[in-house]
Amino acid sequence: MEDKDLEKPEAAEKTEVQPENGRALKEEPEKEKKVLTPEEMEKRRKFIVIPAFVLVFLGVMY
Repeated sequence: MEDKDLEKPEAAEKTEVQPENGRALKEEPEKEKKVLTPEEMEKRRKFIVIPAFVLVFLGVMY
């Protein structure tokens, strides 16, 4: 068996890795933040608050 075959694959050598979290670096363009309308903000808040209240209620009833 050759030791060359057991070494790192070529794809792993080309990928840069960040030392603090081990994730591969990707060249992604900066995304513009979407400005939410007041209606969208209220809708998203409801998606978080209502399930949270349900979980709290179920926890109290248990």
